[in-house]
Amino acid sequence: MGIEIVGLSDSVKQELLATIPARVGEPFTPELSSRVREAVRKVDEHLALGVMLTGAAEVRLLITVPGDRLATFAPQPAPRPFTPPAGAIRVEGNVTQAKLLTHITPAYPALAKAARVQGVVRFDAVIGKDGHVISIRLTSGRPLLAQAAMEAVRQWVYEPTLLNGNAVEVVTTVDVNFTLSQTVPE
Repeated sequence: MGIEIVGLSDSVKQELLATIPARVGEPFTPELSSRVREAVRKVDEHLALGVMLTGAAEVRLLITVPGDRLATFAPQPAPRPFTPPAGAIRVEGNVTQAKLLTHITPAYPALAKAARVQGVVRFDAVIGKDGHVISIRLTSGRPLLAQAAMEAVRQWVYEPTLLNGNAVEVVTTVDVNFTLSQTVPE
């Protein structure tokens, strides 16, 4: 389980972290969910609490002020099983990374930067015969970073992969790493 507190002062963040009866890495149960909601309301009844199940069966809690623009944390449907296209071959991410010709660096989302959110966003991607990304599916990562990462990866272009001299579609894992050190101080 992960906990993100966005748009609140450091003192309120500390109060919430001291009050919430859940810790990072702890299993998330319905009883714990009720206790967390109650604890958040005791600190401030106006705070919004979001609970999201990520693709890796990990729970993310997001506590924020209502009205913050959190479109990237909107409830997501349960991830569908990833079915590679017929004829596509699986290639490890480090192999496809070496064939990357056009790399677009994602813009660091302002809300994520302000909340000091960083981490890796991981996708399953299908690279077409021409080297362009033709489909992408989020498998894990911080919700505040996922959309920016996806928009950038959709523009990446790879050297085509050849099998017996013919270009083939490739299924691979793509990681996008967001670190606050990559941002320019304001």
